[in-house]
Amino acid sequence: MRIRKPLSVGLVTTLSLILVSCGGTSTPMPVTQPTAESSLTEQQTATLSSLEKVDDYPLYTMHYYGSSADGISFSTDSNPSSIWGCSLFAAMGGEDKFYGRNFDWEMSPALLLFNHPTDGYDSVSMVDIAYLIGNNADALTDLPIEQRLALLDAPALPFDGMNERGLAVGMAAVPSAEMKIDPANETIDSLMVIRKMLDQAEDVDEAVAILRSYNIEWGSGPPLHYLIADRSGRAVLAEFYQGELRLLPNDQPWHLATNFLRSAVSGSPNGQCSRYDRLEQGLSSVGGEINSTDAMDLLSEVSQPSTQWSVVYGINTGDVIVSMGRQYDKIHEFNIIQSNQASTAAPTADSELSAYAFPESIDPTAKYLFYLHGRIVEDQGIHAVSPDFGEYQHMAILEKFSSHGFAVISERRPKNADSMKSAERVVGQVKALLDAGVPAKNITVVGASKGAAITIEVSHLLENEEVNFVIMSICYPDTVAEFMRNGTSLYGNVLSVYDFADTEYAGSCKKLFEYSEGRGLARHDEIMLQVGTGHGILYQPLDEWVIPVVEWANGK
Repeated sequence: MRIRKPLSVGLVTTLSLILVSCGGTSTPMPVTQPTAESSLTEQQTATLSSLEKVDDYPLYTMHYYGSSADGISFSTDSNPSSIWGCSLFAAMGGEDKFYGRNFDWEMSPALLLFNHPTDGYDSVSMVDIAYLIGNNADALTDLPIEQRLALLDAPALPFDGMNERGLAVGMAAVPSAEMKIDPANETIDSLMVIRKMLDQAEDVDEAVAILRSYNIEWGSGPPLHYLIADRSGRAVLAEFYQGELRLLPNDQPWHLATNFLRSAVSGSPNGQCSRYDRLEQGLSSVGGEINSTDAMDLLSEVSQPSTQWSVVYGINTGDVIVSMGRQYDKIHEFNIIQSNQASTAAPTADSELSAYAFPESIDPTAKYLFYLHGRIVEDQGIHAVSPDFGEYQHMAILEKFSSHGFAVISERRPKNADSMKSAERVVGQVKALLDAGVPAKNITVVGASKGAAITIEVSHLLENEEVNFVIMSICYPDTVAEFMRNGTSLYGNVLSVYDFADTEYAGSCKKLFEYSEGRGLARHDEIMLQVGTGHGILYQPLDEWVIPVVEWANGK
């Protein structure tokens, strides 16, 4: 029995983890759960509350917010089997590029983890949660949050994944991996290095640079090699052979790997592994140009009785397609951006806002209104108070919109939330509504101050000429100039609202409207109020601005 080191020292692996990697015979023991059960942060509460079961195999989804876990230990029986069987490929020949992976081992309850780090790229990855909670994983969503704490360590265990930039990474076990230890480099676990790549690398070159910057520890799991691909059509198989990091780039519009060291084979690799040969045949016959269905079919052809999951990542679409336990007639589809639960800016756990969360069930006949608050709510919460303008009546504003018949969606952003990530989150939610059949004209995004800046980015990123937008108290001349320097133009039906006395933060959006004409801007207008409280108009649901917003959302 071997006790794993704490993550803070370097999650010594994959715990036999990969003992895993493609085959092992031992059953992992549950790890010790983190302490401080009664002092969860808002981000931790949001993370554990997002857990959903989507397949009885089981397969769960969860959205993780904040920094990765840093304090668990693993306990595992370390007798890796000599029978391994993972298959990976990157198909780069078409306009749409795909990364496919079979994970073959013993029974593995799985988690599809949407990770939203505070200082890195968003990503999605598959995790074998037997190493966190054991094999008794059939009813995790029935457990109270304090009994799900081990899942907070899931970001440290990506077996394969893709980030928002289209970088895809997967691993497979190999018989050996020899690398020289550089005392100047930090030593980390063989799965944690995948997390580093997903969080920090935009393309193959950056991923390789990360690999070079660490000593990789295999621990009690088998040695690994890594297949890495990006949106440019480049892919590389990274192996440790004869004390060196060997990089084998693709010389065709595809790449692949199974469970032998390609670096150890001189000449053609054909005949080393039947699964490798079948993948090579399938990809070469079509020049690496396949669709997502073809990709899953190819994984089906090389699957084995021990295949736990098959996953296809759409490198340039963000799509994620999963089949559990060779149930290829039962496919689960997700998207790293468009998932109606995807988040690029962690929502907080304000209980009062729960009624205004993104709906679990979308009504295509409803009219939806997103309300994006000002920055003071990030800093102080939904009952924020300004010494100049008084209480920010967030809840009263939402209730006012609801009274006009809208299905209102509003979350409190975390402090110092990244505006672009917040915009990407809303874009994903709007697209989820559109995909569910909600007409674009029945969707309105209203933003106040910083929320208005985010709304402008949503309009630009969404590129939909029928969605409605209201931007309130944002167009200070310097702010408009910065949007134009960045090439940010408006799309859709856009109403600007500000008070004549708001000379410190706001102004006319006329120049931004002019800049956006001919680029997707449709119906647009501007209202300068004569209330006289300046930026303070945002703090109360005044009829002077609420009624025009309601009329705009209704197409009037």
